[in-house]
Amino acid sequence: RLKNIKGRFTPGLKALLKLQPIRFQYKPDNPLGLPGGGEEVGFSAQAVEKVLPEAVSRSQQGYLQLHSDPILWTMLNAIKEQQAQVQKQQELIERQRALANRQQQQLNALKKLACRSHREARVCK
Repeated sequence: RLKNIKGRFTPGLKALLKLQPIRFQYKPDNPLGLPGGGEEVGFSAQAVEKVLPEAVSRSQQGYLQLHSDPILWTMLNAIKEQQAQVQKQQELIERQRALANRQQQQLNALKKLACRSHREARVCK
């Protein structure tokens, strides 16, 4: 085996909601020589470090480096959390639908009973 498993990676929806993508442009004279031409979309490593420290490391030059894998796994966990929420909501909807059907049947039975003796009632027309 190549890995020693240390446990589950659990950050999910709560952490993901704290991450805010930004638009930025590298400075033309940046010390790392990153291309400064166009606009980029990404994250501030400083902001991500506060939420997902596993996604940030420090380079030999002392700059923060962002690693997308922990963000990806956080997104996967968030999707799983949301799917569990959707499943619970679907189950609740089914229970409510069944209850509404039973109540409609009861209402129809009561209406039928009432209309036997009160044929002129508005509900019976």
